[in-house]
Amino acid sequence: MPRQAQDELAAIFLKQGAIMQVWRTNQVGGWQADITPIAPTVIFGQIQIPFTNISPLSILLNRFLSSLVIPSLQDWLIAGLLLVIYGAIAIPFGWKFNFLQIQVWSANLLDQSLLVLRCLFTPAILEELIFRVFLLPHPTEIISWFNWVLWGIFSLLLFVVYHPLNAKTFFRKGLSTFFNLVFLSLAALLGIICTLAYAITGSLWVIVLIHWVVVVVWLIVFGGMEKFTDSSH
Repeated sequence: MPRQAQDELAAIFLKQGAIMQVWRTNQVGGWQADITPIAPTVIFGQIQIPFTNISPLSILLNRFLSSLVIPSLQDWLIAGLLLVIYGAIAIPFGWKFNFLQIQVWSANLLDQSLLVLRCLFTPAILEELIFRVFLLPHPTEIISWFNWVLWGIFSLLLFVVYHPLNAKTFFRKGLSTFFNLVFLSLAALLGIICTLAYAITGSLWVIVLIHWVVVVVWLIVFGGMEKFTDSSH
């Protein structure tokens, strides 16, 4: 039985208070303590974090596969509601501090379309994979909400700190913008919204949609592209 299926089946039994006994060929041997399970492959089991029994690659793969669940209609409605909540907070806040203005990017339709497509892959998919899917336990994993919240806070801090570090290294055009406290506050709010969405839906597609829409609207409608253009001169 694949590890992912075994974990999901075990979670169902645990939630129902049932008992499950699983026999594997590499566990046959009765009660002999020196017989231990053998990892199925080197990559997904035998490579472990030093001084622990944690196999990070196996965990990351399981989390990635779990996040690919197709969202239900309710999940999409949750995404829409969270987008509205984000807009209701972010737009007045950004407007008050003169960070957001109605300043539509004057590029042609082709350039705008390419920007929209590029934003889907980065930052939306790339950042959500790193800061939500890989760092946060999937909602189907057996973990206390207290520990889950701690992981959420940790991933949120990394998500915010990542932006100025990115500006210092790979994205020099964003130097002034990514160090702006208003921008960092809006980024933190986006991280909170996406974390909530992931906790509720467990779907990569939902958080990618939220992240994608927010970034595209900011760049094209609220003067984001002009900020990067101005900072490059």
